[in-house]
Amino acid sequence: MNTSTPDAAATLREVLVGELPATLGTPPAPVCYDVAIVLSRRISREEKVLVESTETEQALAREGFPDARLSVVDRRLLIANTSLEELANGLSRVIATIVRDACHAVETVRREREQRVTDDAARETTRSDAVTVLARSIDLSPRDLADGSVL
Repeated sequence: MNTSTPDAAATLREVLVGELPATLGTPPAPVCYDVAIVLSRRISREEKVLVESTETEQALAREGFPDARLSVVDRRLLIANTSLEELANGLSRVIATIVRDACHAVETVRREREQRVTDDAARETTRSDAVTVLARSIDLSPRDLADGSVL
């Protein structure tokens, strides 16, 4: 499957190691920090809204990650207030599911909108065809009036 097509769900590719705190693995290392992950494609504005929503924050909290926050910048997913350990202990899979579900939700709405447009066009064609058939069926030839008069 080509994950770069707009209707394919975006996926998480890799952690941007170069953007991690330089002190990781040392005693002064922070407990929580921001982690950037590369996405398989740029996500749409609608997908971004879902990924960054309050509902996402609530889902993260329900899954045991109440402090994590998601934001999207270009093809990067930024996870604030987390750690590599949290990501390794399940947060990454929760986030992957959130991104996939956001992409699927937006795609479903897009397809439903396209179907409505197609259905509306079909109804309009049927209506227009019926009007044309009726208009063309009208007999426009002269005939004698019932009383034999011209007018």
